Amino acid sequence: MKAILNNDIIIKFDEVNGIEIGLLPKDVPHDRLRFDGNSVVDLYLQDQFHVEQINNTFVLHVISVPNSQLVVMNFRDRKYLTNDNGTYRVLTNQEIADNEKKRRRSESKNRLRQSIKNDVGDAGDNTSDAFKLLILLAFYVRTNNPQAEQLLDQFLVKAKDIYPIARIKDGLINLSQKMKVKMDDYYQEIDSIDSE
Repeated sequence: MKAILNNDIIIKFDEVNGIEIGLLPKDVPHDRLRFDGNSVVDLYLQDQFHVEQINNTFVLHVISVPNSQLVVMNFRDRKYLTNDNGTYRVLTNQEIADNEKKRRRSESKNRLRQSIKNDVGDAGDNTSDAFKLLILLAFYVRTNNPQAEQLLDQFLVKAKDIYPIARIKDGLINLSQKMKVKMDDYYQEIDSIDSE
């Protein structure tokens, strides 16, 4: 069989203009095939690679190519490759675990943010503003913060007109109860992630 190559990567099969590469391994996806100069090999079976970085993407080769570095690794490790100040390497198990914790913490925080957004409405919504006021009030009561007190004094002058208690009372109580449950769940999940 003949093919057009870019270094060891098979670009396309071409019996007229290609070079002889021999037989292909059976049932191997095209993107895992490389020509090592003698035969076509499956990247999955290799235990070291010449790694090249192109536009923040690592490309695996079975022959040395310009700007590549030899990395001892298996094919499954490719998702853990990193460029460590110009040296290509596989992340350590600890780095992988730390990155996974960061990812899970971020997902948990994003779920909480989305849940709060769904509960309190858009930024211009009165419910959202009322919820911010509730947090500010709770912060002042718990800390006696002078800045919070000053802001509350300015706001409360018009608050009864903006937020009639009869209209927002039940919503705020319900919202604060929901928020407590959600915050408890969030902190429990974060503690669980951190304790692993």
